[in-house]
Amino acid sequence: MNCVVSQWGKNARTMDGFVLANGYNSLAAINCGALNCNRAFWSTKDGGVAPNFFVVSGVGTSDHCNTAVALDDGGFTQFSGMFITSSYVDNITVGENITGPVAFSNCVVSTSGGAGYRITSARATDVSITGGSVHDTSGNAIELSGNASVLI
Repeated sequence: MNCVVSQWGKNARTMDGFVLANGYNSLAAINCGALNCNRAFWSTKDGGVAPNFFVVSGVGTSDHCNTAVALDDGGFTQFSGMFITSSYVDNITVGENITGPVAFSNCVVSTSGGAGYRITSARATDVSITGGSVHDTSGNAIELSGNASVLI
């Protein structure tokens, strides 16, 4: 609760911020932020068992990361009240192995080198984006491919 991580790594943006991986069942980050990370919030099985529960809420932020939210694997995921800005790649990616459901509510997504939201899930994942906004992206505001059922 109420924390900020800044992970430059040996070279700029080479370390990750909040990582849920390898069968660790759950992570809740409340009023937390990440600066200068490779991935600010990352959910992955990373060669192990996929995580189950990832919740980020409150006044969370991601600033100057390569990708703010990278959801590669995992189950229930919820992001609410986030301010995500200045990502060098995509602001938010929902990868092809995420099993969902995934919910984004009242998130402000701004200034990215790629898409605001990139959803590529190959599984029948439910993704909802409610409230919030997307501004100033170099790519599409919301880019959809794969088999995800998406509600905006």
